Amino acid sequence: KTSQRTSSKETKTSYIKWFKCLGRGHIASQCPTKKTMILKGQDHYSSVDEATYSSSSDEEEILESEEETYPCERDLLMVRMLLGNQSSDLDQSQRENLFHTRCKVLENTCSLIVDNGSSCNCCSTRLVDKLALTTIPHPKPNKLQWINEEGGIVVNQQVNIPISIGKYQDEVLCDIVPLDASHILLGRPWKFDKKTINDGLSNKISFHHLGKKIVLCPLSPSQVCEDQLKMKVKREGGEKKRRKKRKEKKDLPLFLKRKFYWPHMRINVQRHCSKCITCLKAKSRVIPRGLYTPTQWGFDSIFVVVDRFSIMAHFIRSHKVDDASYIAKIFFREVVRLHGLPKTIVSDRDTKFLSHFWKVLWEKLGTKLLYSTTCHPQTDGQSEVVNRSLSTLLRVLLKGNKKTWDDCIPHLEFAYNRVEHKTTNVSPFEVVYGFNPITPLDLLPLSNTPS
Repeated sequence: KTSQRTSSKETKTSYIKWFKCLGRGHIASQCPTKKTMILKGQDHYSSVDEATYSSSSDEEEILESEEETYPCERDLLMVRMLLGNQSSDLDQSQRENLFHTRCKVLENTCSLIVDNGSSCNCCSTRLVDKLALTTIPHPKPNKLQWINEEGGIVVNQQVNIPISIGKYQDEVLCDIVPLDASHILLGRPWKFDKKTINDGLSNKISFHHLGKKIVLCPLSPSQVCEDQLKMKVKREGGEKKRRKKRKEKKDLPLFLKRKFYWPHMRINVQRHCSKCITCLKAKSRVIPRGLYTPTQWGFDSIFVVVDRFSIMAHFIRSHKVDDASYIAKIFFREVVRLHGLPKTIVSDRDTKFLSHFWKVLWEKLGTKLLYSTTCHPQTDGQSEVVNRSLSTLLRVLLKGNKKTWDDCIPHLEFAYNRVEHKTTNVSPFEVVYGFNPITPLDLLPLSNTPS
């Protein structure tokens, strides 16, 4: 009975026929060969195949008239590090890259970035100053918050920049801001006006300009890496020149220029310093000399105190076995007597500075105690630099008289505080007292004979 029922059902469905497609076994809602119709105005219609054919033909016509523009190949007008990370030469993907290219502004090659997240077109102030471009007042001055973390920058000037990339030439109105990443940054206003289309795979930007389709091609990661290497070499060369100038300035002290003058003075001083055997031995990198030799008074260490603001240093003779109470006594006698109570004290983790007496004493006086990190001298780098300078001065003055180093400490302290420092461009004496004390060089009689 069941077989007869199934056969009767099959014979019934086989008689079903859909008259439009002339297919059997289904009705209109189950037809597998349905056709989609696209209706347009003025009683015209076309099928999907015709629509796709017409759209593809239009695209072919547009592609025939489009023009791809590539970045310029010349060096940038101003060299600066643009990106911190350098991509490998093998990675040519544009997946994590912004659109970065180069354009010409008044025959000068400049860097250009197109950023979707920028709400305005920006131009670097260095570019405007370098090319002497004419600025105009901003019609609606605003404040950009994303430039820095110090409350933003007020934008009140604009400039029309003529840019050209290949055969594409245009003039863009940009806000003048201090940019570091690029010379020109085009944001949403430029993309909106040009109705740009981004290709997410190749990172190309296409738009229509003067009846032609323009396709801007980005720089590849390898080209960006190559540019970074060139800029790094130029930057290192500039740093060497600056270091040389700082060294020349250090070799010719300010007090020497004020007291003496003769032709080619700087060259003579540099030549004398380069041939001085004592200076070369003192500044050479040799094996550490070891601990201080105990003197006849029993001093075997130096307590170094440095002022953070004026960089004035005090060198106090002491003993290694001195306890915290004695260190506090000499600190009040040599430092607090001259400068008053400090607000903070940065010290190493010696047992004297970790004792209960030392902590309670400065807690009662309202001074905050800070400690440097073990095996990390950069946490108190200023004191480390002073210690190195002190050891160099001791090697120069002592020579073979190692047991008389305690007698040289007052002279070393005066010499260190009298020298001009490169961080403040003045001596610590001038920072604290407002003038430099008289030196033995000032007591020399001046010659009355004309030079």
